[in-house]
Amino acid sequence: MDAIGDLVWLQDARGFCLDANPAFERLAQTERSRLLGQRLEDVLDPGLAGNLWQPDWSALQAGRACTHEIWLTIKDVPRLCEITHIPQRDSAGALVQIQSLGRDITQRHQRIEQSLRDSQRQLADVIDFLPDALLAIDRDKRVIIWNKAIAKITGIPPEAMLGRGDYAYTVPFYGERRPQLMDLVFQSDADLERRYAHVTREGDTLTAEGFCNALHDGRGAWILARVAPLRDAAGQVVGAMEIIRDITDSKRLEEDLRQLTRLDPLTQLFNRRYFFTLAEQEYQRFLRYHHPMALCMIDIDHFKSVNDRYGHLVGDTVLCIVAQTLHDNLRQVDVLARYGGEEFVILLPETDLQTARASTERLRVAVAERQIETPNGSVSVTLSLGVVVIADGPAMTLERLLDAADQMLYRAKQAGRNRVEIWDLGRSMESDAC
Repeated sequence: MDAIGDLVWLQDARGFCLDANPAFERLAQTERSRLLGQRLEDVLDPGLAGNLWQPDWSALQAGRACTHEIWLTIKDVPRLCEITHIPQRDSAGALVQIQSLGRDITQRHQRIEQSLRDSQRQLADVIDFLPDALLAIDRDKRVIIWNKAIAKITGIPPEAMLGRGDYAYTVPFYGERRPQLMDLVFQSDADLERRYAHVTREGDTLTAEGFCNALHDGRGAWILARVAPLRDAAGQVVGAMEIIRDITDSKRLEEDLRQLTRLDPLTQLFNRRYFFTLAEQEYQRFLRYHHPMALCMIDIDHFKSVNDRYGHLVGDTVLCIVAQTLHDNLRQVDVLARYGGEEFVILLPETDLQTARASTERLRVAVAERQIETPNGSVSVTLSLGVVVIADGPAMTLERLLDAADQMLYRAKQAGRNRVEIWDLGRSMESDAC
């Protein structure tokens, strides 16, 4: 014991000192002879005695060592010491004495603290290096991480946001204090979840899209957010983190691509394929509610002669002007599409025979009276229109309705063009049934 530089002392099961080494004498500033047979608290300063002797009696009685750390002043220098009490039992298993060791762990503690500071600095560098915006909150919903990327998109520096609670972190995104996606980490909220699009779960990670109206000085932005809980060593949720990516450009590209699949590139009307998608939806609604509906096929009269006389560039101009004229004279609910070549098709929901006749006649007149200015001179064209109207009756396919409208279009052409031919399909079915 005398050769050991660490503190060493020995006590019996009642807490009376049996031995102590010179290092302990120097700390206690008293001789070993004064310690023997005495309790530490009866000889030493009460504060020092309490720091040294903090036994866990249940552990000692069970034969297990117990340890605690405490700051002690050794040679007028504060030192962090690890105090360990080691039980010694007799052959019957009874606790007979406790050997105590006091080890100076100041340097180890300093190395650990320095390593922790280095790790924290490295983690902070990694967080700030991330290209995506990252924020995190603790269990009290106070901001604990606000990286450079999120400072850039919100215009709010970390020092102005760290430590703030009461939903302060939502104001830069939504212009108000309100729950956002990361709050779903703490508890389920169906209403909150419905505010976002494409919500998916993978384990305890949530991913969703949403529109943040306050970003970019109020211009708003679409974001992709990924949220996960923060857990302590015991696995308990102690916070939440959220990675946010601005996907506005991607959404615009996605919408542009979607439009490319929907629109005719020349006239910018719906294309034939997308018309069938919309028309089938409207026709199913008709079958369910039996509200009147009309379908119109349109052909530009003598369009080939326009191409032959003025060239295909002028022909394209004529197609575009006719498309715009049709669009401008229809209701918002009507579905207009380029069917192919110089043909157009229109589905008119909630349209009876009288309304269909008036609407399609208005289209015919509007195009016939339109003078189309081109580099090769003024051009005018007329339309032939075939219309079918159905208000009730047995179910038909959309293709049969289109075929019926095409028959009316053929009849309009045979009758001299620049005219509307209408077939009340429902009334015809009633006559056939009689």
